[in-house]
Amino acid sequence: MAPPPGSADFALKTVDSSADQYSAGVKYRFSPFVSWYLVNSYLRNGPGAHYCMGASGHGYNVCGRDANNNVVAGNKAKAVGTGMTFDF
Repeated sequence: MAPPPGSADFALKTVDSSADQYSAGVKYRFSPFVSWYLVNSYLRNGPGAHYCMGASGHGYNVCGRDANNNVVAGNKAKAVGTGMTFDF
C-alpha cells in the first residue's frame, strides 16, 4: 500500500537533518617551498542526517556504515589528514 500523498515531504521536514563539523589544523614550513600540514576533523550528524567527510583528492570518504554498507543517519565521524606541499 502506497503512503498518502505528501507524507514523505512531512517526514523529511520533521527529522533534523543538520550537521556540525569542527576542524583544526597546523602547518609547518620547512622552507619557502616545502611545508607539512596536519588536520583533525569531527563531524556530528543530526538524527536524520547522513553526511560523510570527503576525501578531498586523497584518501577515502569517512562515513558511518552498517553491516550492509549503508550510510547510517545520526552518526559521528572523526578523521585526521596529513600531507606535504611542494611549491615550484
